[in-house]
Amino acid sequence: MDELIVGTGILFCVLILWRLSRLKIVTLDISEHIVSVKITHPFSRGISFPQLEVPLYKIFSCHLKGDLLTTFLMVNIHTKNNVRSFYYDLGFLSKKSTDDFKKALEILKTYNEEMGGEG
Repeated sequence: MDELIVGTGILFCVLILWRLSRLKIVTLDISEHIVSVKITHPFSRGISFPQLEVPLYKIFSCHLKGDLLTTFLMVNIHTKNNVRSFYYDLGFLSKKSTDDFKKALEILKTYNEEMGGEG
């Protein structure tokens, strides 16, 4: 019985450590001419480098897709020959975080409509 309790405790600790290692903060920055997606770990103190950084006019579409336990940010950009897609796992988002992302994506959609894109 003692081995079962110790084994369960070790498994629980491993699961917690694994979840902590997978935590991330995804930031969507929209400046006047550039869109960038940055991913950092909450416990890192280093500089966060962009995972994606493209001019606004190259964004073809950008939207959130929610599943039961996770939300994905999907960004499609124009390249020389076709459209390229990028997917970012945002994890489980609160209602406020989802609304914040939707507001930012609405800015991109408005920009694309003003510039004659498909948004």
